[in-house]
Amino acid sequence: MERDPAQPQTQTEESLRHVLEVRDRVAPHRTDVTTWVDLLDLEEGR
Repeated sequence: MERDPAQPQTQTEESLRHVLEVRDRVAPHRTDVTTWVDLLDLEEGR
């Protein structure tokens, strides 16, 4: 079954853990970064 792109996808514990690991490597002081979208914004300087 395909996921409906119109519906937001919830973040799993594993996904959150990975986001936080990446964040801690690139910008540990940015505790507001907790999602993949936040990481992309950080990378793009937003």
